[in-house]
Amino acid sequence: PTTKHFAVFVDKFCYDFMANPTLKDVTGMLEMTVTGRTFLGGKADNESSPGKMVEHTNGKLLLMLFDDEDSKWKKARRNWDHSSCDEKAMHANHVLVVDLASTAKQVSRVRVIENLRDRFWYFAFVNCGATIREVVRYKLHATNPHLGFQQEFGMDHLYLITIHVAFAACFVVAALGNQFLVKKHHPQSYDRALLRLLRFAINSSAVSSLLLAAHYWAFQMNGAGEERVRFMAMLSAAVSRATLILIGLLIAKGWSITTTLLEDRHIVFAVLAAVVTLSALCELHHEFVKDETTALFLYSSAPGTVIVLVNMFCFCWMGKCIFETREDEKLIVLKGFYKKIFVGYACWYLMIPLAVILAHVISPWVRYRCVILVELTARLGILVFLSFELWPGKLPSRVAGAELTALRGGNVEVADNGAGIWDHLVTNGIED
Repeated sequence: PTTKHFAVFVDKFCYDFMANPTLKDVTGMLEMTVTGRTFLGGKADNESSPGKMVEHTNGKLLLMLFDDEDSKWKKARRNWDHSSCDEKAMHANHVLVVDLASTAKQVSRVRVIENLRDRFWYFAFVNCGATIREVVRYKLHATNPHLGFQQEFGMDHLYLITIHVAFAACFVVAALGNQFLVKKHHPQSYDRALLRLLRFAINSSAVSSLLLAAHYWAFQMNGAGEERVRFMAMLSAAVSRATLILIGLLIAKGWSITTTLLEDRHIVFAVLAAVVTLSALCELHHEFVKDETTALFLYSSAPGTVIVLVNMFCFCWMGKCIFETREDEKLIVLKGFYKKIFVGYACWYLMIPLAVILAHVISPWVRYRCVILVELTARLGILVFLSFELWPGKLPSRVAGAELTALRGGNVEVADNGAGIWDHLVTNGIED
């Protein structure tokens, strides 16, 4: 903003702590670089004022730093839009005066010392009457110096490179295993629609984790990462989840398993498109829009609530469809198949409420990692589960060929006590 009065939240960062620090110890650093031109109405002062109000805030452009204590950011934020500059400064841990009257660039540093626990710090620019002559541009660089090569990360984002590399390896193994094993042992079933969708979901998850690992590696190097790479990673993850939802709905309708018809297909795909778009937008909004609240994980925020409700809607809809399909199915083995699919998807969908509960009982500085781990583990689990359940030729090995023949009206040739019956059903009108 270029007005004389504004208060804008710009970012937050989780700092490390050190037990019994000395005056020379530093647990965190913040470097502020600003460019532009301002005219201060009050006394110019470039020094930070830790833990107390700056004298004569009137006429100054300020950077205020708040930690997550109840008496600091939480209290300041309650009356943020109505409090004065002096009232905001009273709650701040540090206040920096931005003085660009005599110079076009200012660089200031703040030493952060925490001795009790890891804490989130919140940064906000507050203009108390300074005249903005040229647009003010800023760069805030927060670090945890004691973390070595991970110093660019907040405490809530530690080890994310390791996590995404590990899951990328798992997704790649799952993708290669699904592709080559099916092609080798059941080449006639390789192009089945559900298997193609499953491979697409696995590949999308692998691409997402690889891109996120690349982004966090770049972040480790330059403190900024690659936002385009991160965006593509989030989009790939959203596509993978959308494909999983589609697979679940198609199986629930019995499509390409017991029937070639997809009833109400236009409604199915319209609702699915709306659900996927809404979920993707909420997730991308949470990742790329700075959140000034003290809700430190996705599912405690407004976009997160929308995602939870959308997923519960999809789960209920799928449950309704799968139970209807199961009731109409006469083949015992397929009744069991639909039951297992429902249980598998129930575990996947219910991981989100589990993540919400988990995030409320663990420390704020590890919530993000825990939610990421739960989501990735659940996604990997459902993909492996579907790879096992949709394996060609798996179902016939569990039933007697005579039972299949009787239930299908004697239209299926029995060979090797049921071996190959599933492929026979696939190639005789069941496949898409």
